[in-house]
Amino acid sequence: MAQSVLIIGGGVSGLSAAYELSGLGIDSILIENGPFLGGLVSQFSCKAVDSCQHCGACYLEDIIGKVGASDSAQCFVGANLTDCRWDNGQFHVSLSITPQRILDCTTEEANGLHCPAPGALIPIGSRVILDERRCLYFKDSSCHKCIDSVFGETLKLDVSPELRSMNVDAVLVASGFTPYDATNKPRFGYGKIKGVVTALDIEPKLRNGTLELNPGAKVAFIQCVGSRDLKIDRNYCSRVCCGYALRMSRLLKNKYSADITVFFMDLQSYERFSEKALEKARNDYRMIRAIPSEIRPDAEGKPEVLFSGVGNRTQAEVFDMVVLSVGMSPGDYKLAKILSIERNIDGFLGGEGESVATSTPGIFTAGAAQGPKSIPESVSHTSRAVKVIMDYLNQKGGGAE
Repeated sequence: MAQSVLIIGGGVSGLSAAYELSGLGIDSILIENGPFLGGLVSQFSCKAVDSCQHCGACYLEDIIGKVGASDSAQCFVGANLTDCRWDNGQFHVSLSITPQRILDCTTEEANGLHCPAPGALIPIGSRVILDERRCLYFKDSSCHKCIDSVFGETLKLDVSPELRSMNVDAVLVASGFTPYDATNKPRFGYGKIKGVVTALDIEPKLRNGTLELNPGAKVAFIQCVGSRDLKIDRNYCSRVCCGYALRMSRLLKNKYSADITVFFMDLQSYERFSEKALEKARNDYRMIRAIPSEIRPDAEGKPEVLFSGVGNRTQAEVFDMVVLSVGMSPGDYKLAKILSIERNIDGFLGGEGESVATSTPGIFTAGAAQGPKSIPESVSHTSRAVKVIMDYLNQKGGGAE
């Protein structure tokens, strides 16, 4: 009988692990607490302009298809781990699986509801899914727009979560990261000044072609929002933000002829192709080595950026859109308690460096759950975790048949 692994997280790392384990004859139970597989990457737009920009967005569709075709992987969305304990040589785990909340309407009809919670209504193919993690009704009952609409009866609010228990031989935590909440930097005016957005806010709009940006618009990127900041206990680099911003800048310049300015501390090059991208960016964009001190609305309500210019004199410049490159924050702290595993020096789950093991034998970490990583880095880290899991299963007894 094949051994089994519980995979917590249905993003790139979790899906990669499920696929690799299936090829090795190991069953996997993959749980994702969101309403669909893919995690944040599922909302990413392709950044290709005249050639592939190696953003990794296309990798997700490929790996979802492979996992879906596997007989060795069970996938559950809206699923959370509620308990985990060692019992007679295996981990006995308990799950709570929430039914999908689907609005039986078109994307246009969903937009007409004017949902006040960004990202709560998510178009997936021909369906619109309600993400309970963002929905204000589920947070504090302050909004009833979906329920009161003609589509509300399809939400099945009276359906309770399903409870399941099972035994597994190992656990892989691939729960990813939490984007830094830009409202914690009030000086940037996020959520208050029209035109101040995060890169993650505009990803789905770029993907579905609904971003409203006039040709030649002035666009500023501000780097390291929520990273490399001792004041908020985030004294680490999120690794992906520089390359991410430069790819998005190129897309905006190509698609909208946007006039790009990038405010930065220093530009990091962790990726294979980033040196060429940095060199091209210095030629194509205005690069200002300064992090703005404040963003305020001008007379027309546009974002006016204050920053230190030549001779350390404060300058003010108005932009049509300011994109905050928010950093990676540690994910669900509750998992560490449920699984009895440690958090590393930066607050992420598991050990230091590139470790995949944790303080609890049989429980491992992969991808951005363990620390900031790009998509390719997460896939590589996951492959290492799968190898260590196989070594553990073989030592434990038997391995796969």
